[in-house]
Amino acid sequence: MFNQFDRVVIATDDFKDLGVPRGAVCFIVDLYTSDEFELDYSEAETGATIVTFSAHSGQIRPLDK
Repeated sequence: MFNQFDRVVIATDDFKDLGVPRGAVCFIVDLYTSDEFELDYSEAETGATIVTFSAHSGQIRPLDK
């Protein structure tokens, strides 16, 4: 369902301590398994990475196009 470089939305408050709020848009930068991903949360205006972190499919949803 998800692929590398897809834009996804954070669907949980699990990452608040990392500074990633529910509803934040992230990129999938790596696929560990079909259910685990490495995400990049970046500054919207500059594209600078704020944090890179791991998530599973239950914590994200596809970005509506």
